[in-house]
Amino acid sequence: MKVFIVLAALIGCYVYAQDAQILPVGGQVGGGQRLPCRGRNEEYKTCGTACEPSCTNPNPMCTKQCINNVCQCRSGYVRNEITRQCVRQAQCSRPGTGFGSSTPFPSQSPQRCGRNETFRTCGSSCEPSCTTPRPQACTMQCIVNVCQCSEGFVRGPSGCVRQRDC
Repeated sequence: MKVFIVLAALIGCYVYAQDAQILPVGGQVGGGQRLPCRGRNEEYKTCGTACEPSCTNPNPMCTKQCINNVCQCRSGYVRNEITRQCVRQAQCSRPGTGFGSSTPFPSQSPQRCGRNETFRTCGSSCEPSCTTPRPQACTMQCIVNVCQCSEGFVRGPSGCVRQRDC
């Protein structure tokens, strides 16, 4: 049973790491300028966790695997899976900011989705992104009532874009 729990935790951490914003080696862009983390309450980490805390899993079991050059939530914050913002855990249970303990909030209106996004009552936990356009391993976990990138688009730092625009 312990092996199953550890295996499930490792798969969950690997899948979550697929959504992390990974930066170039050294966190630098051309000219030696460091690429800043764009999200509020985020910070750049040269060696981030593979299992960033989230609203639905604030204390994940994790390996000591290092995710290089990544933007992750500052200490005391968790990742909101819907908005992808870093929030205090107490904000996760407020309507419009994430999930409650185990009951999803009433359906979000599809009109609230951003440009190039589609509302899904059961979205993928492995949404394609600029850094991982074709996630290899994914759980069957359902992300409830979420706006995700429309077909042909991937999640970029500022929204859904065509992969060629990453």
